[in-house]
Amino acid sequence: MFFAFGFPKFAELGHFQLRFDFFQPLALGLVASLWTERRSFRAAEIAARLNGFVALVGLGALTAFYHAWFLVFWLSLAGILACRFSAFRLRAALLLSTARRVLWQPALLAALLLLPFLALYVPGRSAASGRGWEQTAPYIPSLLDYLRLGPDHLLWGWVPFNAATSGIELRNGLGFCVTATILAGWVWSIRFMLQGRRDNPNEELLAAALGGSLLVTILSIHWGPFYPWHAVFDVVPGASSMLAVGRWVLTLMLPGSILIATFVDRIPWRSGLRLIPVVGCVAVGLGILEQGGRISAEYSAADAVRYHQQIVAAIPPACGAFLLAPPLLDPMIPEEAFDAAQYLDDFHYQLSALIGSALSGIPTVNGASGLSPVGYPLSSVFTRDLDDRLTAWLERFPHTQACLVRLSLPPEGLTSSTTSK
Repeated sequence: MFFAFGFPKFAELGHFQLRFDFFQPLALGLVASLWTERRSFRAAEIAARLNGFVALVGLGALTAFYHAWFLVFWLSLAGILACRFSAFRLRAALLLSTARRVLWQPALLAALLLLPFLALYVPGRSAASGRGWEQTAPYIPSLLDYLRLGPDHLLWGWVPFNAATSGIELRNGLGFCVTATILAGWVWSIRFMLQGRRDNPNEELLAAALGGSLLVTILSIHWGPFYPWHAVFDVVPGASSMLAVGRWVLTLMLPGSILIATFVDRIPWRSGLRLIPVVGCVAVGLGILEQGGRISAEYSAADAVRYHQQIVAAIPPACGAFLLAPPLLDPMIPEEAFDAAQYLDDFHYQLSALIGSALSGIPTVNGASGLSPVGYPLSSVFTRDLDDRLTAWLERFPHTQACLVRLSLPPEGLTSSTTSK
């Protein structure tokens, strides 16, 4: 159990700084216990566990929506696979029969917890421009992207494979140790499901969980020009998130952690063969160490303060709002060939504008999001007709004036080679 809860937290030390929500293993434990504990449950006890599960998932939907979304998606596929086991079907029928008069409680709780989310999401979604498949597809990783850890990885950064990039950098590498462990678990789960006799509910649970994660992984990566997620994108609400699809790895760490905990639990620690526990400890230690990465640049808080004060000073106090953009493009260079590397990229200008707005108290017209307002023309600040675009956008908001603030923000302004505070 330590690794089921602790290993994802260790992953925060890793190259991709994995965020993992504590509600997920707790929620899984509540529903899994109804399967693994082969005893009679009273209706009130079943309702209490389901209410706890719904409350935790609802909390996840309010705080980390796509983590909760993938948890439910994964559990749905795992539940479908679990129906292959006759013991599970009988157990589910018995639990539903026992709790049929109290199932309204988790259903009502789910509706109440989703109301705050829907009250924000639905109006915002209706006011935003639709995100098409062409925006989502570039963020869907290949199978190799889960192995690509980057040149700053602690153990494998020297491997030439890690220096390569494929499309948009998602930083979703799992690492070789974790990937090998999960692959071994998938092979075991497939063999287990093909066996004729099964009588261990814990093994059934593990096989269904790993099988569900295998299905989600198959769906959420691309196989050359074939994108299985396109089918999910078209029919499942919420499946259009761009980054979340590429980062199914965030939730994949949960079944991976359960799998590692299972392997650790089966190590014969008291065996006469002292080599087995030693090898197990070394393997676990290597898996944890492999999650480490190096930070290639130093960050100076003093430099960052001066950097953003420069932005605040450039905003005229009389502005009702402002749009932060780089200096005018060289008219001799075609717009599509302009090398924006001499300044910060679009995203950093948008982010710097938000920080400048917070420090100055003056609203900004800048913005970058997966879902922009309908007709928003200012997603890119590297366009020559930015003045005209800003004027056209402000026509939608009478009596609103905005200043166009052009400022050169070189990338090196945020780092320092001599100080780190």
